[in-house]
Amino acid sequence: MGTSASSKGSPSGTPLVPPWVPDIQKTIKKPPEPASINPEITTQSSKAPARRFQSTRRQLGNFATTGNKVNLKKGIAQYVTSGHGNKRNTLSRFGGTIHTGAVLYDTLLLLPQAVSGPKKELREKLEQANGNHHEIAITIIDELRPIDGSQDAEAMRTSMDTAFVELFKQNENFDILNMQANDVNFLLECFLSEEIYRRIELDVGSVIREKASNALTASERIREIKEFVYEIVRSEYPKQSKGRIFSSKEIGHFIKKLMKSCIDIFAEYTV
Repeated sequence: MGTSASSKGSPSGTPLVPPWVPDIQKTIKKPPEPASINPEITTQSSKAPARRFQSTRRQLGNFATTGNKVNLKKGIAQYVTSGHGNKRNTLSRFGGTIHTGAVLYDTLLLLPQAVSGPKKELREKLEQANGNHHEIAITIIDELRPIDGSQDAEAMRTSMDTAFVELFKQNENFDILNMQANDVNFLLECFLSEEIYRRIELDVGSVIREKASNALTASERIREIKEFVYEIVRSEYPKQSKGRIFSSKEIGHFIKKLMKSCIDIFAEYTV
């Protein structure tokens, strides 16, 4: 799968949280079975202010030019605060991520015990992959986040793909049909990290390419943004999970709490 190109952000007057993003309070209930993952559409009344990413773009533009990581951190802080109106709106923007992450965790953790329904059907499809990493990843991604033409869907599919690549790097011989809790947690951690990074890159990544002195420098700056995001999520994940294995009803609450914690940390760099 290819990576979506960076946009220049939403124009003024568009919803801060697009209407296709599922409501967080609905996503933290028991995840639906894979074959029925069609989140309810919510109505959002908040409108995006004109030039809402102006502060973010200014800070990240300075980072692109100078490499000063203070500007990087301030840029991300502005993104999760003024960029979406406030931190609560930012968390709402990740409603689809929370929903999909919960379904991903729940599906993979319960796959070994699946004896009927959509999970059993998915298990049978994965058995036919005969351990082929690419086929395994595509089968799960197609089942949990089908293509629907939206930028969010493509971004989430790419995030899941990246997470599987990282998992396969860590353990080439792991059994997808008998995943251990630590494997599922690692996959979810990578997926959430990639989702945050990818949303930032899609919304304001273009300023890095515009302001960097050359393509190589731009690539390096984008890599540093990704590493910063991954570092925060990697640090917070074990603090919030405390080594627990979450039930279907609990996993959405955990992801929401984790995402809120990461957003709060990003926001601290505003000053």
